[in-house]
Amino acid sequence: MPERLTDILSSRMLTMNAIFLLLCGVQPVRAATEMGKASVGLLIQPLEHYKRNRSVYAGILRGIQAFSRVSAAELLKMGAGATRTAHNVTNMSTGTYSRSLARGSQPTGLGDGMMRAAREMQQGVDGAVQVMMKGGVQETWRIPPIITDGFLKAFTEVLQGLRNNVSPSDMNMDLKLYKSQAKDKTEGNN
Repeated sequence: MPERLTDILSSRMLTMNAIFLLLCGVQPVRAATEMGKASVGLLIQPLEHYKRNRSVYAGILRGIQAFSRVSAAELLKMGAGATRTAHNVTNMSTGTYSRSLARGSQPTGLGDGMMRAAREMQQGVDGAVQVMMKGGVQETWRIPPIITDGFLKAFTEVLQGLRNNVSPSDMNMDLKLYKSQAKDKTEGNN
């Protein structure tokens, strides 16, 4: 009986731990909150616009525009976060520990993101060529992860640039947050 009780308790604890870890993920909670606010805006915008201008149609259009802007920004933010995480995993798997993407240094728009993406892809290809030239046959296993790492960095830059086009206020908030964290780290080292 005590063994069964401990099995039940341990399975419950693992379930609670998984739920706790899920809830600790700030990004999904923040995205759900923002989407909830935007959904409420779909209802409120037409009513407010009708009160002011006696036009429901224009209010519905404004509500849809606001909802689509918020949902696009949140999806792009989550996509960039997923590719950043995948980059970190491939970075660790290659053993090269290439430069990580700094969140305080983001592309200002899609064009800047595309330029940075091309640079990241070029660095990935250059890294693979260096491994082929210096490493020999025994190091060829590192080539696909290095190229994948460059692709993931490039994709992250494009997604962040697109997100910053859609929602410049999110970029400004990230820049404030991550530049102040970087400043705090450098001051702590002195």
